This record gives sequence, structure tokens and C-alpha cells, in this order.
Amino acid sequence: MSSNEEHGAGTGAVDSVAAQRAIGNEHLKLQELIASTEHALSLGEADPQVVRLAGELRDAVEAHFEREESLYYPTLWALRPSVESALKTLVDIHRDFCVRLGSLVKTLERGEVLQAARQLEDFSALFGEHERAEERILASLLEAS
Repeated sequence: MSSNEEHGAGTGAVDSVAAQRAIGNEHLKLQELIASTEHALSLGEADPQVVRLAGELRDAVEAHFEREESLYYPTLWALRPSVESALKTLVDIHRDFCVRLGSLVKTLERGEVLQAARQLEDFSALFGEHERAEERILASLLEAS
């Protein structure tokens, strides 16, 4: 299976149902990685394992955003031009999340576990809100179909 097929795109286009399913599945995987990182941080040490997990989380979130922005969002804009502004706002939020996760990794590299735990808690809450906003946009596409 090609990467495009795996993420809901066949010939470069993706319908809103496939996008909703693919994005939802990715969100679940990211939530699991967030929970694993939170658990590792709760142990109170910034050992190499915790730094590695935070780096994996950062990389996974960045890859997820790249897929959304290159595969899903352009097609969604084409299907429903009225959501373009909302999707562009989500893209801006993606940039902020990437900065936050980069800062989290740097905080852990300095051994500041409590600060990193607060950063991750803030990120997790904001990311959850972000997921719900995306899911509302996708649901509105399905309702309009």
C-alpha cells in the first residue's frame, strides 16, 4: 500500500469521508504518544528515554501536520471553499504547536522535568481543542455532501 493510500488518498485526491477517517486515526495515535510521554514525565526524570519520547512526539506531530496540509486540506478547500479560512487558521496553529514541541524537547534536554510536564499538559489541552475543531470542519463537509 502506498503512503497516499494508507492516509486516505488514492490518486492525489481524498474525499471527506476518507480524510475524516485518516485524520481521526492519526489523532488517536498521537493521543497515545502524548499519554506515553506524559507517563514517562510523571516518573520525574529527564532521562534519555523521556527526551527520546518527546522527540518522537514532536516528529510524529510534525509529520501529521505535513500530511494534513499537503494531502487533506487542499482537497477539503476545493470541496468546500467556505472552510478555507478556518483551515488556514488551523495551519497557523500547526506552526505554534511545532514551536511548543521543539521547546518541550529543549526543556527536557536541560533537565527541567516540571517545566516540561507543564508544557506538555498545555500542549495536550490545546491539541485536543485543535482536534475537535478539525473534526467539526470535517463533519460539516459530510453534512453538506
